[in-house]
Amino acid sequence: MSERTRLTPLSAPLTDSGGNGEKFEFSYRRIGASLGLEKLATSIFSVPPGKRAFPYHAHAEIEEMFLILEGEGTLRHEDVEYPVKAGDLIAAPCGEAHQLINTSDGELRYLAISTNDRTDVVKYPDSGKVMAYTCALEKPLMHMTRETDARDYFDGE
Repeated sequence: MSERTRLTPLSAPLTDSGGNGEKFEFSYRRIGASLGLEKLATSIFSVPPGKRAFPYHAHAEIEEMFLILEGEGTLRHEDVEYPVKAGDLIAAPCGEAHQLINTSDGELRYLAISTNDRTDVVKYPDSGKVMAYTCALEKPLMHMTRETDARDYFDGE
């Protein structure tokens, strides 16, 4: 069994990136698993000025918490906007739509901590999409659709 470290510097380089290059752009480093955590997902994100990491969304099963490490921005929570800055701690309970936006001229860097559920349904109010995913099956499954595409339970049976 390999040894896992229980310590990581928050200043370590961010090794991955994501987004669509338009409104959404971010660098990140997943750190929870490397620290040996199984029930908590933990990552550090950096968002450049004028961008956001993720669309406005609400999780059905996952709770999230964000600690702003550097910079300033805007928290959009349940369609109300709040200014955020380094040192602020933000809660995003299940079912509550949220988004962090870098509205400043500098980097917005934050620590994201969430429950590490294997299955979730995520609603995207701005686009009317719904995503369902699970890692509990033999092969991970993710499905994105629009709320208006809903079918009757017995449709096609």
